[in-house]
This record gives sequence, C-alpha cells and structure tokens, in this order.
Amino acid sequence: MRKPSILVFLLLFIPFLEGFSQISATEIDSKWNNLKMALTRRSDHIIEFSNYISKSNKGNIKGLKESKEISSSLRNDLNNITSIDSLIINRLKSKNDSLTNSFKIVLKKINIDQTFHKPNKSQEFLMRLEGIDNRIYFEKKEFNKACRENGRVDLLFGNDDHSNIVEDINKE
Repeated sequence: MRKPSILVFLLLFIPFLEGFSQISATEIDSKWNNLKMALTRRSDHIIEFSNYISKSNKGNIKGLKESKEISSSLRNDLNNITSIDSLIINRLKSKNDSLTNSFKIVLKKINIDQTFHKPNKSQEFLMRLEGIDNRIYFEKKEFNKACRENGRVDLLFGNDDHSNIVEDINKE
C-alpha cells in the first residue's frame, strides 16, 4: 500500500522539480546575458580606445596591442557562447582578469602622460569605462546571486568584489 502512494507522490513531484529547474536556469541565463552584454560593451570600448590611441602619436604604449588582442578574443568568445558551464565561465573570467590587468598598465602609462589630461576623447573614454565597470560589477553581483540561490555555485563569475579599472589606477 505504501509503494503506490510513494509512486504517486513522485509522479506528482517530479514535474514540479523540472519546472523549478527550468525557472532557475532561465533566471541564471537572464542574469548571464546581462553580464555578457556588459563585458562585451567593455571589450568594444577598449578596442575603440586602443584604435584611437594607435592613431595618435602615443600609439606605441606598452600593453596597448595586448589589451586590444585580449579584448577582441574575449568579445569573440562572448559572442560565440550558446550555453554556459563552469569551464566556460572560468575561461571567460580568466580572460577578463587578463584584460583588466593588461589595460591597467596601459592606463597607468597614459595617466603619467600629461597630454592625456586635457578634456578630450581620452577623458570621455575614461568616464564611459568607469560607468561600464560599475555596470559589470552590478551584473556580476546579480549573476552570482542567481547562481547561489539556484545551487549553481560552480558558475560563479569570481567574487563579488568591485573592481573598477579607472578607480584602481587613480588610487595608485
């Protein structure tokens, strides 16, 4: 008598679990798409700035070419993702960290050069970059929260610390 009631319970409960997993996957996917968009925006922005600097007489700044290459590679990876898993997230996180570190070197060099302190495209770029970095921080926090709430800590995009390239170089 117990076995049929357990079987009925399981038959009724399994569809509920499937629906729940679809909701959690949808929430994670939605938050991922927002983070992906912010990361893509920053990659595009760094490529645009690298092109601008390359055309000026300051185009030989150490790390500029590397930053542009990492940005392009990260952007391509982001655009070619059809689904996420922990390996993809870790690869993207690593590439994003490399881009952040590489571009900090470029910005430090530019920050020392007084010709870049005039109100011009460089200052506009830095203001937009700061806004994009703040957006990445917010979206990363939201994505990580969705992953934690849905038991997918394997997908966390690093920690929830705020890292802003422009603020970091101004502190140093």
